Amino acid sequence: MNIIWYFQSGSQFYQNVNAKGREIQKFVERYINVLFEEKSLKRFFKSVKEMCETMDEENPRTIPFIVSWTENIIKNGKSYRLEISQKERPDNLILTMTFTLVQRIEH
Repeated sequence: MNIIWYFQSGSQFYQNVNAKGREIQKFVERYINVLFEEKSLKRFFKSVKEMCETMDEENPRTIPFIVSWTENIIKNGKSYRLEISQKERPDNLILTMTFTLVQRIEH
């Protein structure tokens, strides 16, 4: 069985965010140097979305987050992009992360 792996190939963490934004940034920052199998990558996206929903419920006076991830077809497979922004202000990004297919693993 051939396992497909993804690595975090790019990220941007925006500085002008509130405490809620910094908290989600710290959470995802722990995963910057992690290799993900495709199913675990989707679980990671789901956990980020659930964490954002929980923080929105706990902080009702703040602008809610929008969590989106997109799948892109590239030459040798797929890549994914995670993006978190404010609901009423989609230009106000909290963070973006791109995950790219691993081409080769050397042992």
